[in-house]
Amino acid sequence: MVYIIEKAPMRPVERYASIGSLILMGVACALAGYLLGDAKLAAVMVSVVAALGVILHPGDRLEYRVEADGIRIGRQFLPFRSMRGIRIARLDGTFITGGVAFPGFWYGKAWSRQLGSFFLYGSTGLGKGVLITLTDGRRVMITPARPVSVVVQLQVTTTARRYKR
Repeated sequence: MVYIIEKAPMRPVERYASIGSLILMGVACALAGYLLGDAKLAAVMVSVVAALGVILHPGDRLEYRVEADGIRIGRQFLPFRSMRGIRIARLDGTFITGGVAFPGFWYGKAWSRQLGSFFLYGSTGLGKGVLITLTDGRRVMITPARPVSVVVQLQVTTTARRYKR
């Protein structure tokens, strides 16, 4: 049985930042086309930049799925037997130190004053997330829409698997 965890939606601030960045890139492309003296090139560049921003938005492809023997986060798979701790943590003051931070998508090595260093697979950089500590010491953070229900589900599943063996 596969259970798909709903990811947190983009906040209005992130949505406006995303739209604003696409508009800014479009204006920059239009200005570059104008300076090159080709109005058709400017129109095509604006259209291409806007289309790529909408079509290739990585946050839309991010998915959290609870499978029979673990949780799949995008392409990464974390087996239940490797999970040592699962808890809710705040994402306030989080910085991406290596990876991609785009409005509505946070991926990569992150750092915050409260949590230290961890890996973030998130659809938002604001609010709360679920911090999963693995047996090898790595820490992974996800940002589901309802973090409390995900923590309860993962804790029940990992506890049941431990006592089943």
